[in-house]
Amino acid sequence: FKKSDNTVNGYFIGGFYGLIIGNAFTLTSSVFSGENITLRDFTILPSVAMNASYQGYIGGTTIGVCSSTINGPGCANFLSGSPGSGAGYGGIGGKSVDNSAIKGTGGTTYGLSNAPTALGSGGGRGHDADNGVGGNGGGAIKINATNLINISGTITANGGQGNLVNAYVGGSGSGGSIWLITNKFYGTGTITAT
Repeated sequence: FKKSDNTVNGYFIGGFYGLIIGNAFTLTSSVFSGENITLRDFTILPSVAMNASYQGYIGGTTIGVCSSTINGPGCANFLSGSPGSGAGYGGIGGKSVDNSAIKGTGGTTYGLSNAPTALGSGGGRGHDADNGVGGNGGGAIKINATNLINISGTITANGGQGNLVNAYVGGSGSGGSIWLITNKFYGTGTITAT
């Protein structure tokens, strides 16, 4: 298990049986593109964030191209001269609409609801000569604590918003996955993958 870069400010107390993360600690980096943590006890204290947002598949950068290997299995599509559509994952992505007309379908669903391990897909590129790229998908975190998980901080794996250029915004990326496995679950924190 590794920390990101110099922005880290806090501490790990870890050992064979457990891990406590505390003191305004923020973990962010591509390390969470598919992080899998297995131990006995796992605790995130208040004001601590484990952030896998925007670490999934990249948003659409080329007009009219939706590649499942680059942009993810739920990448979004669009018709020429329209905003980008939203990526799918646990549900179908948002449609692209321009002047009340549907211009592109949202990305498709994929993955398993009872075993969420996939990365979020990238949103579709908005048709514009400038840079209406789609947002990146969210990353993936799996924590398997055989005894307990205590989340009093924050865990996120959100997708990113598309870039707005003129009238043609890029579509948003889909949220990634957060899979917590444990016998006991405590805490007053927040967990999001939107």
